[in-house]
Amino acid sequence: MESEDHEYFCSKTARPSQSQNHDRNRNADHQLAHLKDKSGIMKTYHVWTGENQFTNRYWEKYDRTVMSSDLNPFVVYSMNKRKNWTIEELDSIELMGQMQNLHKGEDVMLLERVAMRMVDWPKRFNYDFYWDDYKIQVMHELDSYVSGRPAYKKTTVNSGKGHHPHSFLAQNRASNKEESERIKNEKIANLEKEKRTVVAYHLIKSPDNYMNIFRKEFGRDNCHSSRWAPPTYWERKRKQDMNALDIRYKDLSEDEVEGIDVVEDREIEKEKKFYNLEDYVVDNFIHTVHTIIQRVAALVAVFNNLLLIFLIIFKSHRKVGKYKYLMIYISIFEIVYAIVDALAVPGIFTLDAMFVVVTFEDQVLVPDYMLASFGKVFCVFFGISMAIFAVHFIYRYLVLSGHILVKQYDAQTVIILLIFPLFFGAFWFWVPLAMIAPYEAADQYISDTFLKEIGKNISDVRYVGPYFWPIGSDCHPHIHWNAAIGILIMTIAIVSQRLIP
Repeated sequence: MESEDHEYFCSKTARPSQSQNHDRNRNADHQLAHLKDKSGIMKTYHVWTGENQFTNRYWEKYDRTVMSSDLNPFVVYSMNKRKNWTIEELDSIELMGQMQNLHKGEDVMLLERVAMRMVDWPKRFNYDFYWDDYKIQVMHELDSYVSGRPAYKKTTVNSGKGHHPHSFLAQNRASNKEESERIKNEKIANLEKEKRTVVAYHLIKSPDNYMNIFRKEFGRDNCHSSRWAPPTYWERKRKQDMNALDIRYKDLSEDEVEGIDVVEDREIEKEKKFYNLEDYVVDNFIHTVHTIIQRVAALVAVFNNLLLIFLIIFKSHRKVGKYKYLMIYISIFEIVYAIVDALAVPGIFTLDAMFVVVTFEDQVLVPDYMLASFGKVFCVFFGISMAIFAVHFIYRYLVLSGHILVKQYDAQTVIILLIFPLFFGAFWFWVPLAMIAPYEAADQYISDTFLKEIGKNISDVRYVGPYFWPIGSDCHPHIHWNAAIGILIMTIAIVSQRLIP
């Protein structure tokens, strides 16, 4: 019954959540099981470099001590899986003392590191890994000497993933800057005086909550899903590799190759790249026709509004009053709006969580330095058109109701109503600029969908509009709050205009 419910859930939603994806969770438990007991230990040594220091006598001394006392340096040794080495509070001093006896004349440190790598632990020391993938959780050291005896010091960080070595330096843990400088200078002076070698033992193990940390790698839509594929996948890959080797090294006799036409490599033609000419011609034809229609319509709009301005000025009745200035204002705006539309020829692209206004570089009849702003200018004119509708209805309402603003302050009222759309246009310029401007995830999405379909690059277009659910670094969609807030502001502005009587 449980399996039937699971199949029903997957078939209805197509994408089960991480907690309900039982197949992925079982795969995570199987793949990460080895981390429960996996641990290792490595020894490194760090010398004070000085003039004429690395002599033959110096290296002979290191061959007898550091290089051969217990572990070979810079080699990761696998620890006993059944009896992991642990450092307890009671015997840590004794353990450090034993290490000090092995390396007399050197400073000794023991670093408990947390391995944030799930597979492919290095067998030898890799400098970069130990900064990022093997951070320090606990540091035991014998770094200062009092009356000839080493003083034990233990430093711990409250983090399951460990910290960078800089967090353990005494000068970085001081309470103030002066104390930090004093400790730093004292440490440097002691090093220059003693010139002692530091021998460090690195105890590497997985974090205690490794399952909760690494199970996230097995979520749906994992970018590296093959890395965590089930064992059957790797068995299939192994068989494919074996078959390829069999074919490569198979001994073909003359009978087996008899009758086969051998073609030289130079006679084999490379696969030709081609595209569907019919689809290409049709798409470009439709795009060209759309551009022509927009520009012809713009010419018609300019002609009609010029004719309307002529009729308003010379043929309107004198009782129209100041209302004719409002009509002339609207006609001039329509002419400019039509010219902008003819120059930009914008298009609308919408898919899933994206809705943008697009202008094409080869279609826009403006200089290149104006191309980036034309999409925002188009939004400005759209916002002004909404405001003009509201202004028009407000003035007509004031006239019909005989309001005092029209009877006594008609000229001032008309001027204020004519200025208001300009402020609203500035507001509509700010919203696309601050809220729904292009960004990297939106560029990638529109390039992989719309632009790939029409054979253009992101550098060939300019666009503005919201992309609500970009894919994050974890390959999961995340809401883009700027776009959501910007569209909410636009919606409130449009609705408020529509509610004006």
